[in-house]
Amino acid sequence: MFLFFFEIIPCNAKVEKIRLSLVESPPFMSKNLEGFGLEPQVINAAFQEMKIDVEYRFLPPARAFENSKSGEIEGAVGWVYTDERLQWFYYSDELIKAPLLFFHLKSFNFNWTTMEDLKNIPIGVVLKNHYGDEFQKALDDQKLKIYKVGKDELLFRMLQNKNIKLLPANLYVGYGFINKMFDKKSAQQFTHHPRPIKISVYHVLFSKKVLENEKTVKLFNQGLREIKENGTYDKIVRKFLME
Repeated sequence: MFLFFFEIIPCNAKVEKIRLSLVESPPFMSKNLEGFGLEPQVINAAFQEMKIDVEYRFLPPARAFENSKSGEIEGAVGWVYTDERLQWFYYSDELIKAPLLFFHLKSFNFNWTTMEDLKNIPIGVVLKNHYGDEFQKALDDQKLKIYKVGKDELLFRMLQNKNIKLLPANLYVGYGFINKMFDKKSAQQFTHHPRPIKISVYHVLFSKKVLENEKTVKLFNQGLREIKENGTYDKIVRKFLME
């Protein structure tokens, strides 16, 4: 049995403001989008129901995760569930979900059914991201040829330059980066395989090192339920995903 000890950082009894880290991943989160994108707008609306203000900081993924884990920032937006992360964070209810797919160049004739089909194919991943238990197991067993980088933008450049042949990204974020980074002609080089690696469910992670976060996550979930019931949530999602 493993015991985990946390340094508890005290906060005021009444939650009035929270700081959350964001990572660049349009249309879910981006400095260049109205209200910083889909997820921050959902979070703002949910916390507004609870009379709580939100301050955001854009950071590279690894820093966003570690700063939130340590309690330097109260939480991190847009992360999937893993048992390991549960040691350090309270998970919010579901924020948004999307299929996780392999992106590649149209010039690369690619098909896959199992992880065995991915052997010897150079694949790029982002540090601290989790791409599903099956993919992670293949990674841990050293069955895959993996290149790790600090952020998604680097992966798409590596893919364009043929330094890697595959990268996993959710459907909306993948094309969000492609349309943001490349002109129309260059963007047409990219495609994705329709077979999902998994369906990614994204949450807000609230650091367990912040005493009031046990209360804050409950308040957030209450606000999230309210905006889902009153139609605000669906309106925001349609605005960014055009569904």
